[in-house]
Amino acid sequence: MKDLSNEYKNILYKIGYYRNKKNMSAYALSLALGKEQSYMYRVEKGDIMISLQIFLDILTILDVSTFEFFCPDVYKDVENIKLLKSLNEKETEAVLTLLKLRK
Repeated sequence: MKDLSNEYKNILYKIGYYRNKKNMSAYALSLALGKEQSYMYRVEKGDIMISLQIFLDILTILDVSTFEFFCPDVYKDVENIKLLKSLNEKETEAVLTLLKLRK
């Protein structure tokens, strides 16, 4: 990897993380972007600097929001709150009972 800032390296690492989480190869992501087959390998290696538009295209292909990408812990909390709000009264009581058992 070239002499890149830690922040940029972290972004490249996270792109690789979400790509792997989606079970997508660098090759497949390159082709989905309309680039040559080694493009994403070279991006993740730090040989190619990507534009903001390419970054957003990558997130779209990987089905990851910018919120999830940059604030994964908060995103999980928001998703869990949405899930909890969708529970009926009996399910909510069961969850609360389980939480009380953890004390």
